[in-house]
This record gives sequence, C-alpha cells and structure tokens, in this order.
Amino acid sequence: MMRAGAVLALVATLVSGAESLCAQPVSGQGGVVFDSYSFGEGLGFESMRQIAVPVVVESRVSERASLTLATGWTQVSMGLDDGQSLELAGLIDTEARLTVAVRPERLSVFLSGSVPTGLGTVAEEKLALLGPLSHDLLAFSTPTLGGGGSVGIGAAGAAATGTTSIGWAAHLRVPLTYEPVVGSGDEVRAGTEVRARIGMESPVGRRSFFRLAAVMSLRGKDRLDGAPVNGVGRRLAGYASLDTPLAGTVATVWTSGFYRSDPSLEPTAVGASVVPRGGMLAAGARVVMGVGAVTRLEPEVEIRTSAVAPDAAGLDLETEGRLVRLGLRLRRPLQSGLGLVAEAGGVWGTLHEGVHSVDTRGLRAAVAFSWTR
Repeated sequence: MMRAGAVLALVATLVSGAESLCAQPVSGQGGVVFDSYSFGEGLGFESMRQIAVPVVVESRVSERASLTLATGWTQVSMGLDDGQSLELAGLIDTEARLTVAVRPERLSVFLSGSVPTGLGTVAEEKLALLGPLSHDLLAFSTPTLGGGGSVGIGAAGAAATGTTSIGWAAHLRVPLTYEPVVGSGDEVRAGTEVRARIGMESPVGRRSFFRLAAVMSLRGKDRLDGAPVNGVGRRLAGYASLDTPLAGTVATVWTSGFYRSDPSLEPTAVGASVVPRGGMLAAGARVVMGVGAVTRLEPEVEIRTSAVAPDAAGLDLETEGRLVRLGLRLRRPLQSGLGLVAEAGGVWGTLHEGVHSVDTRGLRAAVAFSWTR
C-alpha cells in the first residue's frame, strides 16, 4: 500500500501539472542503441547484447514550470558457454521530473519520481544477467531497467563570479519496496539517498574553457525483508575537462571517476544486484570538426579502468579490468526543429576474473533524433 500510494500521488501531481502540455512548446529525443560484447573463456558466458529504445519528452507547462518524462523499451540477451541463452525484454521504468523556476536561471526546485513500469521482477534462472548489465566498465546504455519506483525532491541553482560560472544541485531520493525474484517472497528496498553536486566553468586564456564538477552521495542501509543489509555509504564522483580550439576544430580532453565506500544492493534491469565496494577512473579526448555548413563529426577515444574489493571484508582493491573505446559521432540538423545524431564505435580490452584475464571485444551503434515543436 505504501508503494502504490506514493506512486499514485506522484502520477496525480505530474498529471495535474501537465494539463496544458499540448498547448506549450514540446521537445524530445528518441532513438535506438545497440551494444554487443564478446568474451573469452573464464566468465561462464561468451556474449552479451542489448537493444534499447529510449524516449525523452520535455514540455513547458507554465511560464516557470517544465515537465520531463523518460521511458523506453529494451531487450537484453546473454549467450552461455554451453550454447544456451538467457533473454529479457520489456519496458523500462518511467522517470519523471517537474521543475519550477523560483528565480529564472538562478534557482529552481523540482519533484522527481520513478514509476515502476519496467522489468523489476524476474525468474530466478535469469539472475545471471545482473552482473554484466551493471558492470562499471561495460557501460551498457540502459543498465537500470526496473525496480520498485521512487520519489524525490530537490533544488538547483547557478551564479556567476567574474568570468566563472558556478552551479549546484541537491536531491533527496526515497526508493520504494519491490520483489525482485518471482515467487521468492523477498522484498528489497534500496537506502534513502541524499546527493549534492557542484560544478564550475571558467575561461582559460582567450578561447579555452575549463570545467570541473563533483558529486557526493550519502545513502542509508539497503533493506532485505525489512532488515538492514548493505549500505553504499559515501559515493564520490568527479569530472574535469578542458575545451580549446585547435587547427579549425574544438578539442576536448577530460577525466572522470567515482568511488563507492561500501557495497550496495542496486535495483537493476532484472532485480537486485550486489555492487561491490570500489571505483572507476576514465580519461579521454574528443575533437569536434565541421564538415560542410552544418554537419559535425566527433571522433573520440576513452580509456577506462576499475577496481573492486574481492569480498565484503576485503581492505585492498583489485583491478577489475581495462577497456579502450574508439568511436565516431555525427551530428546534423535535418530541418527546422529536427536533428540527427548517429554513433558507431568499438571496445577492446580485458576483464579480470580471479587470476585470469578475459579478452573482451565490443561495439556500439546508435541513431537518435531530437525534435522541437
């Protein structure tokens, strides 16, 4: 009753705020993303694939309020070493956010929530899909597809100090209870989370820009059948980048990473997955170049490495693997109010399973359209 009441209250609030949706400007994005990985011996499975169809729609519902809805469909499959396969397909959870500008471009407040329309409950024999889908290095386009829903509230703001722009945000999120495995009777609720973010942008020299962002999350204990279990504790994440003109293009170099202080019980596409204590570090570069009057090409390279604790009592982190990503993105406006983004790329590297290194290869192909009405 608690979950149903909270979700119904959220839906009622969003619907009442969106009564004038059709009369206001609307923008959106939609597309198809295909991720495919193949693995060497040692993991118990040889391939993992996902097709995702994400859709995001945003509309102003008044002079100062906007509503954003995000949902989609996905299919996930795993090829096992014995020739058999596991597969799941269906809608993902529907995310919603109602934002009200208290002071335009300076301060806004928002109500957020997740309606459990996705694959929150599955059969026990398909639980093997959980680990690879939520793996830090593999970075599937849609790793979280279903859970028990959530409600949240937050605020965000921006200010300028000389030539430096500063932004901040704070968000309280309360997950709701759900049953991750069909017929198990077990109920899972992830811990309540408080998240704070601060970022800045500042010019460097005459034409370059430096950006820096940090996010800190504090989360309470996860609960299994009402009893506290894992708690993610602190989660720290950071991002830094430098944009600079270079021979008629714009070059960007960046680094990003995060660290989890404790293991956590994460709602994922197919139920609850225990994500170990650990972290990830990435670095990359991108070049934006013009082709013709309106087309843009963006070649990109990224290197990722991650480390996790081998067990709950482990004090030292062990390397989980290293991957290199190469990709090319194309952006092009098609006509007034309609744009196209296409992407293709490959992944090479190794994952570590105990003392074994497993060769890993992957590819991503995506096409997306954006529109404004």
